Amino acid sequence: MVKTKVFFCTALLACSSALAAWRYDAGAERISDGNWDFGVSVSGDELTVTNYFAGAGDLDFTSLPGDTGKKMIAFGNCPNQWGRPGVFYFKNVNLTSVTAPDIKVVGQWTFFGYATITNLVFGEALQSIESQGCRDLTKLQHFEPSVLPNLTTIGQGAFQGMGSATDPALLESIDLELPALTELPVQLSFSNASIVRSFTAANLTKVVGTEHFLNNAGLRRASLPKLATFVNALRFFKGCTALEEVDLGTTITTLPTDMFNGCTALSLLMLRAPIASVSTGALKDLAPSARVIFYGEAPTFAADSISAVGAEENDCRLKVIPRAGRTSASWQQLVAPQAAKFETYKAKPDYPGDLAFGLIDDGTACSWVMDYDYALLVTTTIDDRTGDTRLPVLRIGAVEALRPIRERQLKNTA
Repeated sequence: MVKTKVFFCTALLACSSALAAWRYDAGAERISDGNWDFGVSVSGDELTVTNYFAGAGDLDFTSLPGDTGKKMIAFGNCPNQWGRPGVFYFKNVNLTSVTAPDIKVVGQWTFFGYATITNLVFGEALQSIESQGCRDLTKLQHFEPSVLPNLTTIGQGAFQGMGSATDPALLESIDLELPALTELPVQLSFSNASIVRSFTAANLTKVVGTEHFLNNAGLRRASLPKLATFVNALRFFKGCTALEEVDLGTTITTLPTDMFNGCTALSLLMLRAPIASVSTGALKDLAPSARVIFYGEAPTFAADSISAVGAEENDCRLKVIPRAGRTSASWQQLVAPQAAKFETYKAKPDYPGDLAFGLIDDGTACSWVMDYDYALLVTTTIDDRTGDTRLPVLRIGAVEALRPIRERQLKNTA
């Protein structure tokens, strides 16, 4: 009797193992692993999910190529009565984890609203997340990979809400890098996406639409060094209360309305472009010690465009580095409406670098211009009576060689 029980259990385990393998039915255009059952379309060795029939729990396509000789490359459009083509949309599937290493396209509304998903794993092949494709995965804990070298298309709300309701102790924050992304269209791409700790898009040149990072409480750093154009890009970083550092492109001319409004932790904002105007609310409610650095002529400030939280009205640390010396008109334009200390210097007109950092601290300042290999270190003293600056130290050399000088200066002025 005992031997029979052992034989039965062994046979059952073998059967369960067999069911775990994916099977492809070419005639019915379906794939199944005994739990999940999908309708698919096929092109060569590539499959696209076109319908959901059954399944629950963890969805994993890792073994699909080995089991069937086919790769799952897209979650496509699935007909439903709501007119929203997501494969799982409004299906009430108990979907807890998704692993799709060969996926190239996440279609519209695919995982919209699935707060049950805690784990989402794609691969470097991912090219597009369409409108609402991964929106409101509010309990997401883990996302990979953090570097998506082929992702070129992000639809409206594609990452919106990721991890926004996850226990902070369980949230695995990511440093997201999208080197192939050149444009952010529509709106709300990363709004409330708390799982994104830093965002780097080295080749992003254009932002279209509003509120791409609105109220993203997890975002700390953003690097958009080639960003050149805003089209109706209101409230871009508004309410990003953890945002500390931002590096923007060199050809932006305007800071749009409410761009950094409410970024109460923002301590360093490098504006390497010649900003001509600062719109309403663009620099409102920053950190009391925020350092906002303008390179070029002083901009025109709209009414109610700049202030700091917890400090005297408009007491932000502003700084202008003129391209060819200080001009009276631009200097007065910046100084007149602002109750803050300022510092400037006449940069060498033939020096090839960009402003990298500035520190203003009660009459002293330490700043340098750099192009990643060499640096111009300037230690200045501000005359409180006239606002003029003197340059007691001026050195040029390798960044690493100047670093100890900078550290000593910061220590001495602390």
